[in-house]
Amino acid sequence: MKAAMPSRSPQHEERQTRYGYRVRVRYAVIGEDNVAVPSHLYKVILARRSPDSTEPLALGAFVVPNEAIGFQPQLTEFQVSLQELEKLSGLVFFPHLDRNSNITNICSVDTCRLLDFQEFTLYLSTRKIEGARSVGRLEKVMEHLKNVGIKPDDYFLSRYERKLQELKTQEQSGSPGGKLKTQEQPGTPGGKLKTQEQPGNPGRKPS
Repeated sequence: MKAAMPSRSPQHEERQTRYGYRVRVRYAVIGEDNVAVPSHLYKVILARRSPDSTEPLALGAFVVPNEAIGFQPQLTEFQVSLQELEKLSGLVFFPHLDRNSNITNICSVDTCRLLDFQEFTLYLSTRKIEGARSVGRLEKVMEHLKNVGIKPDDYFLSRYERKLQELKTQEQSGSPGGKLKTQEQPGTPGGKLKTQEQPGNPGRKPS
């Protein structure tokens, strides 16, 4: 979830009038349509281990600035109350929730720990494995980890080896994805086209 929200920063101007405090909030816009750039991002989580669990619901609301925060801050530093977030965003979350019931702070049942640099890099690198379309591109993912001094974990290595075998099989067949190739046959009147099955694709019948 995203929203442009006021903050105690140069974007936030406040002055006292005879009617109380007047607040002015300024924020950036982008594009020809002047789309507002969120100053902050928020997320609200309401969780239970399973639908049949008798444990109390766990609730957490977080607001982070729309900028790089690095790896030093703790997630709990950005935790706010649900009431405060509703006031800032102008929204009502979980309107059918009985707020007088036994609701637990989500950070008391979960670590609420942000990934460190190594964990975050491994996470992104694992996602890049799935997007690799050649052995060379895949090898660059592994090379990057070595350059930044991060040792791949077992999960990363298993995904890497599986993708490597998949790409090698595709390259050996000469037909990535098992696609069929259409060729024009010499000497066929009217320039008719004939579909031929590519080697390495057994069982695939041309249509």
